[in-house]
Amino acid sequence: MFQKERKKPVVSGPVFGVGDFIAQLVFPSGTAKNNYDFARTARAVLQASCIFSFMGNTWYGYLNKRVE
Repeated sequence: MFQKERKKPVVSGPVFGVGDFIAQLVFPSGTAKNNYDFARTARAVLQASCIFSFMGNTWYGYLNKRVE
C-alpha cells in the first residue's frame, strides 16, 4: 500500500508540468507572448506533487466507496 502512495506524487507532478508547458505554448498569456514562464510550471509541479495528488486520491477513494 505504501509503495502506491509514494508513486502518486512522482507521477502527478510531471504530468501537471507537461500539461502546463503545453498550455503555455498553445495559449500564451497577454503579458508573456514570447516568453516561457518556468516559475509557473515549477509551481504547478510542486502543487500537483504535494497537494493535488493526495487530495484526488482521497476524493476518488471516497467516491468509490459511495458508488459501490
